[in-house]
Amino acid sequence: MMSASCLLKGRSLLRKPITARDTGETLGTVQDIVFDHDQNQVLAFLLDHRWRVEARTLPWSGIYAVQPDGVTAHNAAMITSGVNLLTVRRVFERESIRRGTRLMLRSGQVLGRVQDIYFTAYGVLEGYAVQDRGETGDNLYFVPAPRAVWVERGTAILPDDHLRGMEENAAARRRLPHALRLLARDVWTRADLGDYDPQSDTIPRALVHAVARAAVHLAEGLRATRAVMTRDGWYIVVRGQIVTARTLERARAHNQERALLTAVGVNPMHELLAVLRQQEPSGSKRGS
Repeated sequence: MMSASCLLKGRSLLRKPITARDTGETLGTVQDIVFDHDQNQVLAFLLDHRWRVEARTLPWSGIYAVQPDGVTAHNAAMITSGVNLLTVRRVFERESIRRGTRLMLRSGQVLGRVQDIYFTAYGVLEGYAVQDRGETGDNLYFVPAPRAVWVERGTAILPDDHLRGMEENAAARRRLPHALRLLARDVWTRADLGDYDPQSDTIPRALVHAVARAAVHLAEGLRATRAVMTRDGWYIVVRGQIVTARTLERARAHNQERALLTAVGVNPMHELLAVLRQQEPSGSKRGS
């Protein structure tokens, strides 16, 4: 079953098997990914090594499921030549964004070169992994997929206002510490602590998760400094990505609220410990 709306990194699927659902037969391996940069949609997987329209192609309509460990086709009959697929032909007939394409704003500011794509379980392209000039290795950053782009001579030109979607919300960052502390105090005062020892420097795990669930919305608009992934290998947020409402939905669906808050630079455990240190020597909770 597909993880609803979480992300896969395109190149992580390369050389992974494509299997027929009806027979279990391995039909080939993923060699490349065809996507439409205007519609921000993955169109197909290529099963041949060479980037050519005649390659054996599995269109998105022929896919039963995509997982980090491979692709499942409905059956072998879904595989055809890319020549037979109008949307795929159009990608090959025009200049398209591919690995190595330079991203540039209309103002002339160069963002870097595309190294990979991130897309959902439904094939929706959400963004690009981009390597900045002078950067090497894993120093990639996330550029959201633009709604409008023009590609010519190996350069994709994006609207200048696209940069706003890559900037952190400064007001949200300023509000975060105080708002999180208030929420932590509220969770603490409402909690049934039973025989909890207030002199302890440890916090019940359930309390930490309760604070994370209550506070995860505070991460919206902030930049993740690390990736958060599900246990089966899907991305909830990519390193460098600005947290959106979709990101919050993913974190909640996979019980990763605490990990998402940590990724944007705050720790619910630390906030609860700070509240604990503010309690009266008798250990009574504020508001009791």
